[in-house]
Amino acid sequence: MDLLKALLGFAVLTSPLWLILILLPVSLWIAVKVAKRFKPGRVRFVGGLGVFLLLFFLSFADEIAGSIYFNYLCATEAGIKVYKTVELPAEYWDKYGRAMFYDEKNGNLDLATYSIEYQSGVYSSFFHIDNAGYKRV
Repeated sequence: MDLLKALLGFAVLTSPLWLILILLPVSLWIAVKVAKRFKPGRVRFVGGLGVFLLLFFLSFADEIAGSIYFNYLCATEAGIKVYKTVELPAEYWDKYGRAMFYDEKNGNLDLATYSIEYQSGVYSSFFHIDNAGYKRV
């Protein structure tokens, strides 16, 4: 089973490389076929190069456009947005104003005083998805 996981991981990680290795000669072959229709000289070379670049980079256009748009969103929309603040009642705070549900010693939530516990359960064993988390009891 571990060998199968390793082979599937290898296939997933190297699939973009295989796409490039297959796409490169195909786009070069098509560019040469189209360039033969032009007059010999500089026009043929520029036309063939243009067709090659168009075919080769057309498959990566969504990645380039997505990266540009992602960087634009990061520059304009990034940051913390607070839509609504929630005020907790006095029972959540001690007499010094510190949160009672927060353990000062190790920095974890102290769930012993509240009806919340950590529950673990497997959602999908095939895809290794676990739906564990803190839930109300």
